[in-house]
Amino acid sequence: MINDVPFIMRPYLSARNYLRSSRASAVEFVLVFPFLFIFFLFVVDFCNWLADWRQATRIAESIVRTAQALDRRLVDSETRPLSDETIQLLRNIADRMKVQLPDAKNSVWIGRYVRPQRGNGLAAQAPIVQLLPNGLSDPNNQGIMLNGDAEDVAQRNQRISAKIETIALSGEIFYAVEIRFRRHFLGPLPQWAKERMYTVQFIQ
Repeated sequence: MINDVPFIMRPYLSARNYLRSSRASAVEFVLVFPFLFIFFLFVVDFCNWLADWRQATRIAESIVRTAQALDRRLVDSETRPLSDETIQLLRNIADRMKVQLPDAKNSVWIGRYVRPQRGNGLAAQAPIVQLLPNGLSDPNNQGIMLNGDAEDVAQRNQRISAKIETIALSGEIFYAVEIRFRRHFLGPLPQWAKERMYTVQFIQ
């Protein structure tokens, strides 16, 4: 015990004990700091990814609801394409992706679907039809790229059409927006997860 040594030696022993505890704390800090730093990077990555995901979701929802507000909810065999002014307005909303997520690989795709009505109520339901860009006049419509490159447009159209096929009633218009954005992570992740594309869909 420090109280059992001569008074003149007490400052020396106190200093020695302090240095020992300091060295032990320094060693503990060196061992723990890398884990704290990695945890901090993961928190930053998750917060950035969540902010991008929420922004993409808000943009997709805004595009769909704007398109619905400017369109009819029910159609008949005289379905017409959207006007150029409406499409330009939707492009302006999609351009927010360039501000919030400024990456060349980000993209915004929109589809407009309807199950055509048939005159005979006993007939089987008609399959879903993609109305963009030319209404019912073109059977090969695959939607419109509002922003970004036109990659995998046919596959996007097929996937979303299959989802709407199970819920659409005759004559009811559905809009679907698919946004893809790229996020680069700072944390020590595998190369395949370090930088990748994420997809947000909104259908209504």
